[in-house]
Amino acid sequence: MKNKADIAIFCTTPFHVLGAIAISRTTALRTDLYITNQFLDSYRIVQSLKEEHVFHDVIYIDAIKQKIEVRIETGVKKALSEVHALAQYIINCLRIKKTVKRYMNLDCDYKRIYIASNSMAGRYAILYYFKMRKVFQIWQFDDGLGSYNNHVAEGIPLYDRFFRTILFGRKSVNYKRHWILFSPEYYHIINGEDEKVKRIPPFGDEQKELIYRMYGVDQFPSMDPKVIFIDTVNEGFTIEGWELYNTIREKIMGLVGETNVMIKKHPRDPNMSEMDRIITSIPFEVLCMRWDMSDKILISSRSSAMYTPRIMFDQEPAVIFLCRLLEKGISGYKTYGDIHRFSRMYRDEKKVILPKNEDELLESLEACLRTSINVFK
Repeated sequence: MKNKADIAIFCTTPFHVLGAIAISRTTALRTDLYITNQFLDSYRIVQSLKEEHVFHDVIYIDAIKQKIEVRIETGVKKALSEVHALAQYIINCLRIKKTVKRYMNLDCDYKRIYIASNSMAGRYAILYYFKMRKVFQIWQFDDGLGSYNNHVAEGIPLYDRFFRTILFGRKSVNYKRHWILFSPEYYHIINGEDEKVKRIPPFGDEQKELIYRMYGVDQFPSMDPKVIFIDTVNEGFTIEGWELYNTIREKIMGLVGETNVMIKKHPRDPNMSEMDRIITSIPFEVLCMRWDMSDKILISSRSSAMYTPRIMFDQEPAVIFLCRLLEKGISGYKTYGDIHRFSRMYRDEKKVILPKNEDELLESLEACLRTSINVFK
C-alpha cells in the first residue's frame, strides 16, 4: 500500500495543472493531484503525469458521471439544469462523506488542500474536512486573472452561507485562506498590500521538459513567430462588431504579412485548419514557456492570454489590446482599469497599448515592428 499523501491539489483546467507542477517544487511533502474531466484531453494528461511519477498519485475525476458537477444547459433548458445543479449540491452536502468517497481516499489526512476555482470536487473535499473537524490549511492557487481581480473563490451566496453553517459549522463560511500566485506583485497592485501572498516558483528545467513531453511540444511545427494574434469567438460582439473585428484583423495581416503572424485560435472556434488544431492543442502558457516572448508582439481584443508572459514568466512582449477601438460593437463592460493596472507591471509601460481608433492601432503596430529586432527573420 502506498504511503498516504500530505497534500491534495484540485485542478479543472490545463492552467491549474501547470500551477500544480510548479507548486510541487515548493515542498518535499507527498502530493496527490486531482484532475476533473472539465477540459479537453484531461484523461491523457492524467495518464501522462502518472507515468512521470512527479506526484504521489494522480486521480482522474469524471465530474458528471460521479455526480460532482451538473452540465448547465443553454436556452430554455438552462433554468431546469440550474435547479438540478442546486438540488444535487444539497443532496451531496447532506451525504458529504458518500459524495467525497466517490473520488477521494477517505483514509488520507491531508494537511493542505489547494484549490484554484470554485469547482465542486475541491469544495466538497473542504466541506468534508470541516465536517470531520480535521486540522488542515486551505491554499488558493492561481486561476488566472480571476485570482487577481475578483476573488472568484470568495463569493459565497447568502443561502449557501446559511446552509454551510448548519451542516458544517461557522468555519466553513469564515475560514483562513493562504494565497500562492505566479505574481504577488500584480495581486498587490490591485488589492493592496494587506494580504500575504506566496509566489509560485519559476518552472525548473526538469519541469519544463516534463511539460513539453506531456504536450508533445517536440512534435510542434518548427516556428518562432514574432507577431501572435490571439483570436476570439465570443466577446459579446454585435453583428457590426464582428464585421469591424474581422476588418481590423485583415488590416493587421495586410500590414504585417500573413506568413509573419501566428493566429492562436480559440479552442471553441469551429473553423480550424489542421495547423490551427495543432497550435490550439498546446496551451498558450506552454508556448510562452518554450519561446522567448520579450521581442514578440501580441494582439487580441481582450484575451487573458495577453497577461500570461508577464505574470507567469516575467517577460514583456508588446501587447496591443483592440477592445477600446472595438467598444461600439461590443455589448459588454467597457472599462479599462484592469489594463491600465496591468501596464504598471511593465518596466516599459509603453509596451502595453490600448489604441482608441484604427489610425492609432496601425501607427502603434508600425512602431512596434520598427523597434522589434529581426522581426521577420
